[in-house]
Amino acid sequence: MQKKMVAIGFIFSLILSMFVFSGGQINARTFDNSHVTDVNITNGSDFTYSHGVKLTYSFNMGSESVSAGDQLVIDIPKEFKTTPGDKFSVLDNDGNEIGTATFGENNQLIVVFNDSVEGKTNLDGYLNLVLKLNPDEVTDGENTISFPTQDGNKDITINVGSSDRDVSKKGSIETDENGNKRIRWTIIANRNEWDIEDLVIKDSMIDDRLELDMSSVTVSTGMWTNDAMSSYKRVKQLTAGTDYDLVADGSNGFKINVPGATNEMYIVDFYTDVPDQSLFDDDSTIFKNEASMTWNYPNGDGSDSGTASGKVPVAVNSGGADGSSSSSSSSSSSSSSNNSSASSKSSSNGSSSQSSSKQGNNDTNSVLPSLGNLKEPLLGLAGMIILVSAAFIYKNKH
Repeated sequence: MQKKMVAIGFIFSLILSMFVFSGGQINARTFDNSHVTDVNITNGSDFTYSHGVKLTYSFNMGSESVSAGDQLVIDIPKEFKTTPGDKFSVLDNDGNEIGTATFGENNQLIVVFNDSVEGKTNLDGYLNLVLKLNPDEVTDGENTISFPTQDGNKDITINVGSSDRDVSKKGSIETDENGNKRIRWTIIANRNEWDIEDLVIKDSMIDDRLELDMSSVTVSTGMWTNDAMSSYKRVKQLTAGTDYDLVADGSNGFKINVPGATNEMYIVDFYTDVPDQSLFDDDSTIFKNEASMTWNYPNGDGSDSGTASGKVPVAVNSGGADGSSSSSSSSSSSSSSNNSSASSKSSSNGSSSQSSSKQGNNDTNSVLPSLGNLKEPLLGLAGMIILVSAAFIYKNKH
């Protein structure tokens, strides 16, 4: 009988140790859309399919304390495109990281809080996102999008239309083989596939923090892959010196002449280096560039031109929150009862999270109280049980 009791104690101590070593994840809870107090679109109501829509989510975690490992899961409406795996930090008012927000599957955004939130109540913040529209879920004209919140769905109506621009430009941050960050730019010329000739594409580095990599410039013909003109592909890469001429334009720009241009769309890709890599550590940094195109119509029917500017912010999505300190942890059986007013939220920006639960008071809670400051004593207790069990086993064998 004594041996059985020793074995049971030994097994219990091992299980307890695993829970303690896991940082208290035994008590991790998942909070759903019922903690979203408000949602707003902050950059207008008229968009194209390539236009980034700026969303501000406001959330409040309620009067109970939040623990490390707890998750806030927000269901992003299907009308927006998200990229699973994209993540960003959620900061408090002092700039300290209190969690990480990651886009998951099924258009969800998941905020996982860390140890910095232990014991805080009324955790309150903003979630700032920039997302593009999903052409498979929206149509030209008016579209009403429903956002789940604690007060039910909030409907916001936007107008969607295809772009009629002849030239556009975009950029993104990438990392080279040496680990340095740089900007990849893409110019789309003759977007409307006019019947043209003598096409000239220029790019000017209006941002003196950028250095053009002339060797990276490529030109391809392209085509749209959907009617909304929101997705395209490169059809054929053209040959410099044969299909087009590439020359420097000023100290930090280039000019491309396509004398044999037709009614095709042309895609120009190139990189710019950023000598001061510390600029990427500043979330307020925005890199800018400008492109233009001019062309002649066949049979001497005149000429035309168009311009496009590109901006690449270092921080696209951001998150922030803060709360009140609490001397004790409470069990997680209640849900947020705060109003949907945006006026009481922290001045920090916010972030979102991923949840598989339905809207409403469906927070998933553990039956155990938060381990909180009990982690170290429990770990010590588990160690003592293991040592005592080992001593009994040794004594009985000898």
